Amino acid sequence: MYKEAYENIETPKYVDTMTPQYKPKFDAMIVVLKEAEEVSLKESERIEKELAELQELKKKINTMTVDEYFEKHPEIT
Repeated sequence: MYKEAYENIETPKYVDTMTPQYKPKFDAMIVVLKEAEEVSLKESERIEKELAELQELKKKINTMTVDEYFEKHPEIT
């Protein structure tokens, strides 16, 4: 009696309806993040170059003439 009742129990099957809706959105977000990563890496490279230039300038600033400074920075003149 109990065995028969146990075997007749039916559990509902889970039907995933959310994943198909969000998968394209997630994939599009991944593409946007990859593009942002590329931009960030380029910006990091630019900042590192600028930092190296500033460190070099810091070393030379005590012995640099005004003419040499203006030569490196023509936008000031």
